[in-house]
Amino acid sequence: MTGPWFSLPFGIALAVFAVIQLGPNPQWWSITTTIMLGAAATISISRGVLDMWAARRRRTHGR
Repeated sequence: MTGPWFSLPFGIALAVFAVIQLGPNPQWWSITTTIMLGAAATISISRGVLDMWAARRRRTHGR
């Protein structure tokens, strides 16, 4: 499952979940999990944006 149609929404959902799972009284494992999920979300969102940029560039410059 690759491509911006998967990577971008997945990354956004992962980032939202990372923040929500902290809860009102975060413990060290919640903070650690949030950092790991945030890193994965950043990678996924970046990949989605880069895939969209590459597809647009390929479409306009590939002729």
